[in-house]
Amino acid sequence: MKVLNIPAEKAEELMDNSAVQRFRKDAQRLARSFVSLFDFDPSLEIFQCKMIDAMCRSVEKVRDNTEQAGLAANAEMKALERANSDTEFDVEAHDRIVRRLNGLRIQFWTARLTFEALLDARADVISASGIDWPSYQTLKQMSAQNNTKRRMREAAIRANALLGMSEQDYRRWLRDGAYTAKHNGIDADDEQGAGQANVENFQEAQRRRDLLKADADKKLARIDEIDDTLDQLDVRISKGKISPEDGKAIVRELSAERERLMA
Repeated sequence: MKVLNIPAEKAEELMDNSAVQRFRKDAQRLARSFVSLFDFDPSLEIFQCKMIDAMCRSVEKVRDNTEQAGLAANAEMKALERANSDTEFDVEAHDRIVRRLNGLRIQFWTARLTFEALLDARADVISASGIDWPSYQTLKQMSAQNNTKRRMREAAIRANALLGMSEQDYRRWLRDGAYTAKHNGIDADDEQGAGQANVENFQEAQRRRDLLKADADKKLARIDEIDDTLDQLDVRISKGKISPEDGKAIVRELSAERERLMA
């Protein structure tokens, strides 16, 4: 984010390169030490992975919230500059916003550095656990995935609506332009292609909507099933219903399958 970028010389004043490296190593060490509190039972390995994910997520939210606050302060400053373009400039208000922006820059820089260190600690924790844990998804990446799932659900809803139509209503839907039927590149509304085009495109559209509904319903159901299984996995391990080794294998298999479904 350019608004909250700290100049190189200012960053050097806060921490030189060696101090930054020490900070990263200390943050990683502290994160690993905290997670290691839960290594007294093999069934808690998945819980440890969840804990380091939660630590990364909390710092990511701090970083993102700081970014939004910086954008708001920058917009406030621009509004102040526009309002005072033809009048006496409010120096005190301007300086107040500058001080706030400077503070947010340091906060954003620190949160970003901490987040990067925690991601490194996360890799160490997961590697030590031996679990093929899913890769970390940022909030932006999760939002994109949720949008994909939303589009899939909307496609399934549209398919259900089409399946509920009578043949007469469906032909009317095609004719009204919701679907432009073509035959050899000719619009079905054109007299030349109307006859055969309507028949062939109606059949093709029916086939596609059936496939669309079946595929979307199947994928969404399986994704929900995988999410529920992963959420309950550590509980099943702690109750002795499955072994920690089997739990690792399940996480590895289901995580790979989920990524394929979301692709």
